Amino acid sequence: MKSMQVMGLVALMAILSAGCAARQQSDLNLVQGGGGMYSALDATAQVYSNPRAQAPVEDHPFRYAGFAVHPLGVALDYAINRPIYALTSMFPYIFGYTGEDALVTSRRQ
Repeated sequence: MKSMQVMGLVALMAILSAGCAARQQSDLNLVQGGGGMYSALDATAQVYSNPRAQAPVEDHPFRYAGFAVHPLGVALDYAINRPIYALTSMFPYIFGYTGEDALVTSRRQ
C-alpha cells in the first residue's frame, strides 16, 4: 500500500514538473521572438491590432457564462469584500491590515 502511494506521488511530481518545463520553454520562445504572435520590440502591436482577428473561431462556452455571472460577482464584492476591508482598515493592528492592503483598496474602482 505504501509503495503505491510513493509511486503515485512520484508520478504526480513528474507530471507537474513536466508541465512547468513546457510552460517555461514556451515563455522562452515568446521572449526570443520564436513562435510568438507579437515581436518583443513592438510595444504597440497589441494596441493597434484587431482583437477579432486574433480570437479563436469558436469561443469557449464558459466565457459566456462568465459574462452572465459577472454582475453577481461585482455585487458580492460591494456587499462582502469592501465592508470587510473597511472594517479591518479601522483596526489594522488587530486584523493585520498592511500597507499593501491599503494600496489594493485604493486602486479599486
